[in-house]
Amino acid sequence: MKTDTELEGLLRTTLANRAATVTDAPPVPADLPARRHRAWLPALAAAAAVAIAVAGVLVGIHLAKDNPPANPTPTPTPALIPTTCPTTLPVAWRAAFTGSALATRGRSTQVLSIAPDGSVLALQDDGPVPGAGRFIVRLRPGRAPDVLYDVPDPDHQSVAIAQQYEHWLLIGLNDEERPPKGTIPGSSGQGPTKIEVLDLAEHDTHVLFDVAATDSLVGPASNSAAVLDGRVYWDQRGSYAADHGVVRSYDLATGALRTVYSGKIGYTEVTAVGLVLQIGERQRVIVPAQLPAPVDRAVSSDERARLGTDGTAYAWTVSPRILGWWAPGEAAPTYRRLPKGMSIQDFVDPPLVAGQFVVTTSILTDMRTGASARLPTTTGGVTRPDFYLSRSGLLAGLGFTETAGHYIDGYWADAAMTVLRIDTTSLPPVTC
Repeated sequence: MKTDTELEGLLRTTLANRAATVTDAPPVPADLPARRHRAWLPALAAAAAVAIAVAGVLVGIHLAKDNPPANPTPTPTPALIPTTCPTTLPVAWRAAFTGSALATRGRSTQVLSIAPDGSVLALQDDGPVPGAGRFIVRLRPGRAPDVLYDVPDPDHQSVAIAQQYEHWLLIGLNDEERPPKGTIPGSSGQGPTKIEVLDLAEHDTHVLFDVAATDSLVGPASNSAAVLDGRVYWDQRGSYAADHGVVRSYDLATGALRTVYSGKIGYTEVTAVGLVLQIGERQRVIVPAQLPAPVDRAVSSDERARLGTDGTAYAWTVSPRILGWWAPGEAAPTYRRLPKGMSIQDFVDPPLVAGQFVVTTSILTDMRTGASARLPTTTGGVTRPDFYLSRSGLLAGLGFTETAGHYIDGYWADAAMTVLRIDTTSLPPVTC
């Protein structure tokens, strides 16, 4: 039986090899959803939502040498950095965790992204029996789920990508057999086999990539897709064995198609620094984001690979115990040192940012007040809650809703999950 640490390592590797997330725009807009920042995800989530933001685990990545940072000589980190005081979560925060589960209908519901209106897009799976449906649903507090997309062949297809930009929905389908009851959900070794855009206003669908309908422009393999500033980007190559290919773009407003990159290929994703190709342990910026000047001056090239944002506020890891943070209205970044016993276990990953609050592993730090508190491990009937997406002050993630499942080789089989969402903009500061 694998330990949590072993499970974390396994999922880190799996997600790093297959991640793809999206958000919007350089300059980075206020509604940019952050990518998945943490290494362990409940095992069932890896089956159908590997491309989460959301998506996009960074494991020791560095900017490619042919992509030097805009500011190669950053402002030095202050020599004297205050240490945060350890505390417990306020009552309002504990209540928010208790009520964080959104109403769902499926046997298992797995978060895919946070939409511009603050709703959560998720994969609802009514399985594990053959013929049960798989759907992309929109989840909102106090409202019943509504279906945005019905997976055409739910026994053989799942959803790798679902992200919204204005009234368009980017969808990436992958080939994934429905796992028999009592087994561990598998995950396809391939990227999306079909990428399409659904116009939610006109109810039209435009196919961008389809392995079953290849032509001279569309090759038979892709790793991922992402939305950036009103354009969909996706990588493609001639075969899964090929290591060179192209990145294509589709303008949602005009329908224009372009090839924006040709060369060594990797995973297309959007990070705080813009649209990047993750090529092994190197990151190549294809379309850079315009970072706020205080952030651009502060972060080194390595720290850019560890830079997270919710679209407005930014945070980065300087060391396993030091966090940097900036938000609009701040003249310069704020730095905090975590107390002993609260080091950042996933130091190589960008922290999760929600306004003044920064989440690293299981620790929440209020960067304004300088207080740190551990997050609950069980809350409101949900076990192992894990928040790993943020957007405009919102946090979203997953949690197990039952303990009836059983453990197989380090994974929970037949255990249901639900989507969690917390609006930090309505919560008080964390203080000592």
